[in-house]
Amino acid sequence: MNNNDLGYQRSAMTRIREFLRMDRFRAANIAGKLVEYGFYGLIFFLPISKALIETCAGFILLGFLIRKSISKDLSSFKSDAGIFWLLLIFFVFNAMSLANSGPLLGKGIKTLFCKWLEYFLLFAIAIDHFKRARSIKRFIYVFVFGAALVGLSALSQKFFGFEFFRQRPIAGGIVTGPFENPNSFSPYLVICLCVVIALASWKWPRKALNFSLLGVGLILLVGLLFTFSRAGWLGFVAGSVVMMFLFDKKKLLLSLFAVFVLSLLLFFPFTQRLVYSFRAGWDSERFIIWRESITMIQENPFLGKGLGTYMDHSKKDIASDVGSHYAHNCYLQMWAETGMFTLLTFLLLAGFVLYRGIRISLRSKDDDLGILLGGLTAGLFGFLVASFFDTQLYSLQLSVLFWVMLGVAVALERILLHKQLQE
Repeated sequence: MNNNDLGYQRSAMTRIREFLRMDRFRAANIAGKLVEYGFYGLIFFLPISKALIETCAGFILLGFLIRKSISKDLSSFKSDAGIFWLLLIFFVFNAMSLANSGPLLGKGIKTLFCKWLEYFLLFAIAIDHFKRARSIKRFIYVFVFGAALVGLSALSQKFFGFEFFRQRPIAGGIVTGPFENPNSFSPYLVICLCVVIALASWKWPRKALNFSLLGVGLILLVGLLFTFSRAGWLGFVAGSVVMMFLFDKKKLLLSLFAVFVLSLLLFFPFTQRLVYSFRAGWDSERFIIWRESITMIQENPFLGKGLGTYMDHSKKDIASDVGSHYAHNCYLQMWAETGMFTLLTFLLLAGFVLYRGIRISLRSKDDDLGILLGGLTAGLFGFLVASFFDTQLYSLQLSVLFWVMLGVAVALERILLHKQLQE
């Protein structure tokens, strides 16, 4: 074989390697787009269709696996190792609770791998994917656009008697939007409102955008009021307190908050709803359920009764005639099902992300991303406050919303920390 033949073979091999590298690059790029548009679809369709949530989550996971198999880049998981260790410990404690599941072991395993693992993966993938401010902004714009449409559907439900996404009729003057009940709708609105208020506080090149976002905020606020959900109202108050602490420009926030408080005080149905909260026996059923939960906790305080088994154990409680039910308190249910260590790990994980978000947002008050992080942190805090009174973390739609938004908050924190280190 002469030198020309050897040179030709080397040249051919070089072209093949370049082609393979290019092909891998294209595949990784397509996988990245699959993840990105999967998140857009997931957050837009989240209030509308559980089937589409699962479909979009499948696209996200598929794109993530393809991209990681090509790039082998795990740096995102190393830079926030503490958060991922807490997530792993949380998963392990959930798994350990299965030791107490008894004949319900199969149900517990299904809950662990088909529900909670999905939420954890969406959280981790959101942290890994949203590395650029531009991608986070696009995601938030899709979220707000979807929220605006959902808000309009809620107003349609209130004033015209129908909701145009799921055709849900109105019952008793209570708005549910496309959700099954008002107590599911209100935590979604709390996060939406806090994010919209943050965006309306940005320095947009055109004031019309600020006024448009203010209009969206008013629509969502009216929707929140007409849910008659006291947990949602309290969650918004809690989120507003956090935003008042974080934001320098408080006029918009104070205006919306004043409208909210005056509506509660001056509009008789809202005032009546608040007053009834303090009447004897008004929430007696909920207190009965909480006492049941405490009884379950006392029986298995460390590992719980077993993941996914709360409703099955509630059926066996002959002291209560309220039947099978959730705990109407996410923290009591988590403790009753999976034990004290699981609950503490969850609170530590969520608390760390929110504390860091508040600290970074305070340092970045003049940065639009810092304002957005403040609004998102406030919304997540309000969501967790509302979760004390209902089942948000055990709803597919709201659990996906919480874990994805928590992941986006971590991604924002990373970007802002990087900016602060460069200054």
